[in-house]
Amino acid sequence: METGCSLAVEPLSYMAAKWNIPVITPAGSAGILADKTLFPTLTRLSFGMQEYAEMYLHVLHMYSWKHVALIYDKDDVFSGIIGATFYNIFRSTDLALAHRPVRSRSFGADDYREVLQKANQEARVIILLAAPATIRVLLLHAHALGYTTGEHVFLSTIPVDKKLDIWQRNDENDEIVKGACRTAVFIALSESFDLDYVTFKKNIVERALRDYNLDFGKAEPTVLLTGFYDAIMIYADVINETLAQGGDPTDGSDVTRRVWNRTFNGIGGRVSINDNGDKYTDFNLFGMQDTTNGIFEVIGEYDGKTKMFSFRPGMSIKWVGSGPPPDVPECGFREDRKWKIQSQRDLWWWKIELDELQIKERKLGSSVFSVMSQMSATARTDPSTHDEISGDIAVYKGIPVQLKHLHFKDALQMNKEFLHEFKMIRDVNHANLARLYGACLDAPRKVLVAEFCPKGTLQDLLGNPQIKLDAQFKFSLTIDIVQGMCFLHDSQLHHHGRLKSSCCLIDNRFTVKLADFGLPTLYNNIAVDRTSQEYINECLWTAPELLRSDVAMATKEADMYSFGIVLQEIITRESPFFKETLDVTVSEILVKVIKGSNPPMRPCCEVPHRLSELHELMKSCWSEEPAHRPSFITIRKDLKKILARFGESGNLLDTLLRRMELYANNLEKLVEEKTLELREEKKKSEELLYQILPRSVAEKLKRGLRVEPEEFECVTIYFSDICGFTTISARSTPMQVVDLLNDLYLCFDAVIDAYDVYKVETIGDAYMVVSGLPQRNGNKHAQQIALMSLALLQAIDTFRMHHLPGEKLRLRIGLHSGSVCAGVVGQKMPRYCLFGDTVNTASRMESHGEALKIHMSDPTKQILDDFPTFNIQKRGVIEVKGKGPMSTFWLLSSSS
Repeated sequence: METGCSLAVEPLSYMAAKWNIPVITPAGSAGILADKTLFPTLTRLSFGMQEYAEMYLHVLHMYSWKHVALIYDKDDVFSGIIGATFYNIFRSTDLALAHRPVRSRSFGADDYREVLQKANQEARVIILLAAPATIRVLLLHAHALGYTTGEHVFLSTIPVDKKLDIWQRNDENDEIVKGACRTAVFIALSESFDLDYVTFKKNIVERALRDYNLDFGKAEPTVLLTGFYDAIMIYADVINETLAQGGDPTDGSDVTRRVWNRTFNGIGGRVSINDNGDKYTDFNLFGMQDTTNGIFEVIGEYDGKTKMFSFRPGMSIKWVGSGPPPDVPECGFREDRKWKIQSQRDLWWWKIELDELQIKERKLGSSVFSVMSQMSATARTDPSTHDEISGDIAVYKGIPVQLKHLHFKDALQMNKEFLHEFKMIRDVNHANLARLYGACLDAPRKVLVAEFCPKGTLQDLLGNPQIKLDAQFKFSLTIDIVQGMCFLHDSQLHHHGRLKSSCCLIDNRFTVKLADFGLPTLYNNIAVDRTSQEYINECLWTAPELLRSDVAMATKEADMYSFGIVLQEIITRESPFFKETLDVTVSEILVKVIKGSNPPMRPCCEVPHRLSELHELMKSCWSEEPAHRPSFITIRKDLKKILARFGESGNLLDTLLRRMELYANNLEKLVEEKTLELREEKKKSEELLYQILPRSVAEKLKRGLRVEPEEFECVTIYFSDICGFTTISARSTPMQVVDLLNDLYLCFDAVIDAYDVYKVETIGDAYMVVSGLPQRNGNKHAQQIALMSLALLQAIDTFRMHHLPGEKLRLRIGLHSGSVCAGVVGQKMPRYCLFGDTVNTASRMESHGEALKIHMSDPTKQILDDFPTFNIQKRGVIEVKGKGPMSTFWLLSSSS
């Protein structure tokens, strides 16, 4: 209501200024109306959003609260406007503000809990701006989360036209919410409670009913309504004063200046107006003093003129705990002290002392972290010719580990970036990645401590002629590498950077695990002799674009190139560029790779027909243009398709080890993926079932339970049809009729989703909706159906038929409230049906109604009387077929 008034006041005040007419109004809280250079004859007796914010800031300052969470309902007009205003004002102060808008029409229990949990991470003082029902829901969830034990305080303002009845709903949650309300303090516009004011409001209610047939019901006139009386009396006083002093009562500017900067006696008490023509807004502070009856009482007042707050004698806020919650909890909002200690531990998790390692043996030949020292066929078939690399095996905390010895070119600086890289490594965990347990960097012998894989490296496996590798085995090794690379590329590490066969480890199950990834600061500081043959050999796995760069930065595309070289090793069981090294040196090969040519210099290899698809995949990975190389996700999909075509053939079970050991990891992943697919299909089936039956009924049927018929004491039923539908159908083809009804019901279904209703069925052009079942909602069923009916009338006004665009559909609506019995009928294509005279009467209300009108019975009207926002017109007594004379009504509009 207030928003609508503000919108009306602005243009009227502008015209009044042009015509020099004084305007005195209790409405118009919009910020623009405070600019009296635009509206010089406007006097506002309304509250100001700015003053609301000042009151809240005063309370926050009073208790030294600076960490505040602001939660407001964007779907409630008043709460949405005041919440947005608070946010803009508060963020210009020194408050540490958490901003949490909510949507009452679409939020569920999990949404409210998430909003409160996020607020709890940043504040213990939470401002709630919403309708009483929404505040009740928030407090109920706050209690469930343990936020109502005294560590939190909730400051709240409800819309000006609503009562402060948060917990009284006569349900099982009343006592819970009443207890939660002890942690809440409410700030509202100041309102008098003396006998004259109470009598005045009573007279408003009585005269509204007697003279205008307006029944307030359980509602009461608000301070805005009484403000209209004050506006008229102030205007009368000033006109009398002007006449007595010989002034001109038609001079709006003169009359307005006599109102400003003065104090008048209003019906509710003092009305003080400042020198800008705006009323000083006073506020009351409400708190629950008596926890037995749960009534909120005024415990303090804020004087808008003096900007001072004072508690009433003998009154104070009854804190649940020992006092007001501190601005910051002792352990911080997220237990910051513990977090800082844990954070330090996380940064240094990797640090291992040398005496924690029990060296068991020194491994000869190529180790887990070795590089190829020779790239000849002899070296590949005779591992004993490899240079010895310091790759000790040790025991760390009872676990066998592999040590990689490090030699740095400079002193290692353990800065923030270095520690962060180790932290990222800790968070990386995947079945195809070798685990890094830590590092010993303080002792003279600096080592990395990693997972021990007893089968050595992929390079060792491929170079061992004793192990037979069929196509299926090769595909399995390839998939393991791809799985690990997919995870790395999707992680915070983004890439590997050093991929080659020597850092692909093989465990006891012949599963490939990638090593040497991450830690760029550490690896870039390792001393490297770029003239050594070892370093030159390693460059065979390096992408051409990195070889051409002085400062080589690892990329995902470069990883793809390296993978292509590894694929060549797997397919041929030979070293990279094996055939080429028979005629030229490795250095000469690298020169040709760097120089580039058409076609570019790449390994030449003969591939068995069964591996031809793998060969094509390999060539795409080492494309000269990085952007043309496929991603690992694409590679994984292609490999699985290729592998599926091989079936179960292969000799791995006969010659090496059991098939289950080889495919254990891959089968687990396949089962997980299939399980996920099954869950998705099940979810789709359930959603389809929920479209046919109410969720509560569908859940019972899913569990195999019988759905017993249930009687509902009072619900509201909606019937509608299209006037002249028979004529429209005669002018349309059957397909056009089907398309029309489909478009129409899609439109209707979208509208009713915003209301607490259930669509029962559609038959032809008839549309049936009910509220109040299967979930009871008190007496809100009539209100929800009424609001929905008005929304459907609006929707039908803009609806157009594709084949008859020049014509409008005319909807005829009937409403009736009463008792029904509901249950599921049938087993094949079950239907949730309603039975009882209420259904017939609702249908009669529709058939005896008129086009583009909402026709309703007296029982529905009686319930809507509890909601004063509806504009209802009496139709009178009519003869209803099968029912006799009935008193019926038209529902015209709603102001909500």
